[in-house]
Amino acid sequence: MPEWQLNPLLRLTWRDWGGDSVVFDATSGQTHQFDRLTAAVAACIAEAPRSTRSLCDQFAAEAGLEHPEQLLQAIDQVVDRLHLLGWVRPLATAS
Repeated sequence: MPEWQLNPLLRLTWRDWGGDSVVFDATSGQTHQFDRLTAAVAACIAEAPRSTRSLCDQFAAEAGLEHPEQLLQAIDQVVDRLHLLGWVRPLATAS
């Protein structure tokens, strides 16, 4: 399972309104609206590279979830979306 890192070329400006976050990407000139999970995933990956499993484990522990399979699927979808946007990319590993 790869670790994901934030694209270092991004210039993001965040505004949070309760359950939603609005992000302006100065690199592309686009504005995006994200739910809490997407904003939390992006924020965690911005702090340090993470795998979807480690994100799931962290969020499940914080929420007291014992069987986080659905959460893992949701995080996988979020990371896929962020990857399609060019915001995250797999961490390069030394061979």
